[in-house]
Amino acid sequence: MIATQQFTGRRQIAVIWVLTVSFSCAAATAIAKTDSALRTEEPTIQSAAMGHLGTATQAFKMRKEVMLADVVAELINWIGEHTHYDISPTLADPPSVIFSDAGQEILYEGRHLVLSSSFRAVYDVETRNIYLRRPWIFSNIFDKSTLLHELVHDVQYQNRIWSCAGKSEWQAYKLQEAWLLERGVESGFNWVQILIQSRCPHDVHP
Repeated sequence: MIATQQFTGRRQIAVIWVLTVSFSCAAATAIAKTDSALRTEEPTIQSAAMGHLGTATQAFKMRKEVMLADVVAELINWIGEHTHYDISPTLADPPSVIFSDAGQEILYEGRHLVLSSSFRAVYDVETRNIYLRRPWIFSNIFDKSTLLHELVHDVQYQNRIWSCAGKSEWQAYKLQEAWLLERGVESGFNWVQILIQSRCPHDVHP
């Protein structure tokens, strides 16, 4: 009887041990599967997050391009209202506007030129590219006036031939000043310097 009880007790212990081992193995398998699932999902979550970030960046870029196109059209129309020029060619096919940093190399008059920090904007007649030096802010009146100045050059060259690039500067600066004054901003331009800049080389006499 005692022997039977001892055997039964051992059998019960064995059964409990088997159940415990089985449970432990099952639990370990479940934990491993869960960990594997989490490891599998983690890149998916990261990829989704990166996807959302990329979409947001693209949306912001598109919104900025639309805003810029609206500003360009607005300024071209203003030029048409304040000059005798035909703005339809520039309005139908506006020049490209490129944001650049000081020290960056740009293509100007068929050669590579390093954009100086003294230049706020540059217009290249050959490529019809307008380079705006960063920082350039949409809400900044003076920044917008520099874009207007370069758009004036595009309209000028779409309408007539100039004896030299400098000749077009005086009118561009005068229109820029008029646009600023309409918005209550003084240009602060150095007109003596602009007059000198507006001369062609053959206009300067010894």
